[in-house]
Amino acid sequence: MNLKANSSEYYIDSWQLVDCRRLSSSPWSEVFSVEYLGQPSILKLVKPGCDEAESAAVLEYFAGRGAVRLLRQEWQAMLLERLEPEPSLKRMVLGGHDDEATRIMAAIIAQLHEKRPQPIPPDTRTLKRHFRALFEKAEMDSRQQVSSLYIKAAAIAHELLEKPTGDVLLHGDIHHQNVMHSPRGWLAIDPKGVIGDAAYETANIICNPHGVPDIVHNSKRMQRQFDILQECLGLDRQRMVAFAFVHACLSACWSVEDGESPDFAIRCGQLLDTFI
Repeated sequence: MNLKANSSEYYIDSWQLVDCRRLSSSPWSEVFSVEYLGQPSILKLVKPGCDEAESAAVLEYFAGRGAVRLLRQEWQAMLLERLEPEPSLKRMVLGGHDDEATRIMAAIIAQLHEKRPQPIPPDTRTLKRHFRALFEKAEMDSRQQVSSLYIKAAAIAHELLEKPTGDVLLHGDIHHQNVMHSPRGWLAIDPKGVIGDAAYETANIICNPHGVPDIVHNSKRMQRQFDILQECLGLDRQRMVAFAFVHACLSACWSVEDGESPDFAIRCGQLLDTFI
């Protein structure tokens, strides 16, 4: 693959895109607003090393049911239907409609987990692989004889993995910022793609919206959201709680790897630990 073939100019020309406008750029991806065959669309270029490298295969599997529709794909470039920044679930939560936002995400999860006729994409990562950063951190703390939440979370993760309840293809990163609105309704974006227990899909909802500790770091709020998720999805409550605790500690590991403060995720883990 010629390097030029991973540039926006290449796809604008090759796919005959017009009205191209850069929306965002990060170490992991570039996103452009474009028009494709008269349809408002999004061009997303995923850079090497990004954890969304398998997004195209996952979106193809979801086929627009609960997720943004994939229009075209080549190498690490994706052409997607365009979604709107408003209304947003985070703004909904800040406006006092937390429960409604959770119900919307539960409905999306239900759609994503519906059985499809096609097989799950090959080489999709497992939850065991997904939890690798947590397992490595717990092993390090154990060797150094440091008592930590990470050790407890890793032990619970191993226990959950040893007693699976049936694997499905998970989006892997459902939270308020990864659900957007469109004329077709609310849809998930930016899937990671993980094979595992359906209960894990709810974990990030409990620990979000990120950066709003006054709302998220509240035990009663957490219990209420677990109530809603159990009501809407019929999943085992204790497995949802356990996966949320594991995920909070995993998120703290990722924050450290990215050079960011893990404090927000750690506080989520501390609160969830009281439910275990």
